[in-house]
Amino acid sequence: RMAASSSIDNKDSVDFPLVCETCLGPNPYVRMLKYPNHKECPITSRPFTVFRFRPGGSESRYKSTVISKEAAKIKNVCQVCLFDLEYGLPSSVVSTLGAGPASAAIDAPRSAVNKEYFYEGLATNTIGAGAGAGTRAIAAAEAATTPENDEHLRRLARNRAPDYRRNKHKLCSFWLAKSCTRCQDGHSCTYRPCNGDWDFVELSEEENAELQKILQEDGVSGAMRRDDEVMTRLRKALHRSFNGNVKSKISSRYHGKNDAMASAMLAKVEERKAAAAEAGGGGGSGGGGVGGQHDASAAAHSEGAAAAAAGAAAAYPSMRADAA
Repeated sequence: RMAASSSIDNKDSVDFPLVCETCLGPNPYVRMLKYPNHKECPITSRPFTVFRFRPGGSESRYKSTVISKEAAKIKNVCQVCLFDLEYGLPSSVVSTLGAGPASAAIDAPRSAVNKEYFYEGLATNTIGAGAGAGTRAIAAAEAATTPENDEHLRRLARNRAPDYRRNKHKLCSFWLAKSCTRCQDGHSCTYRPCNGDWDFVELSEEENAELQKILQEDGVSGAMRRDDEVMTRLRKALHRSFNGNVKSKISSRYHGKNDAMASAMLAKVEERKAAAAEAGGGGGSGGGGVGGQHDASAAAHSEGAAAAAAGAAAAYPSMRADAA
């Protein structure tokens, strides 16, 4: 009954998913497999059409949509990675800085019956040429944003260019557990690092270089059997990407609750705001000691503004050329 009443997939003619540029990969000729009403969406609890594809050929892994198209439309996020389609950031970061769609603020119900009623009504109001009041409200109500937040958001988005390293093969969990027999016997293992790909996107740059040096010295099987303090620390760092339930991770990223990545980004934004305010306040107080005349105070104001711009450029060193 639910599959038959899933009017989103029936009316919206799901021929292509909402996917970001990074998840699609550099290949313009991506072949997709379509599975109508294949899974239950962890957000809406309704069946949705699943798309499975391989964005980068043999050098990448298979990816698939994890939420329904109706849930992705509400927050304007990718159905695969759950990042915002416009900025490439977690939706909670975009909404906190005041640039998310008005529909992202909708408090969706949690019970099964109310979910069915809510998303069915949303489908009726938002699909077709004669959109109803729900569509007009979503399209008309734009979240208010300050110029400062908008500048921080755009610079964060520019710093997150399409990174196709996210499409790499998954880590070999048996290699992390020091029990990959295919690696030891010389057979081909399709997972990292047994397949020869020693780029670990889950680690920081320092940890990545450290692990690559170990692999070059001892090889894949030798590094797997290594059990010193350094390798134990690197294994724990890699295990962080496996922690938690997949469904709870999807819900946390979508709703912005307990999202470590979003919290880290917002913390950096607050630090940059504080640094820019401190630099601006120092420039204003330095210029204020010139005198009490009107032109002296104007000079102090201009000096403070210049110092604030310098502080913002220091907060975003990769964006100095754009700021200039």
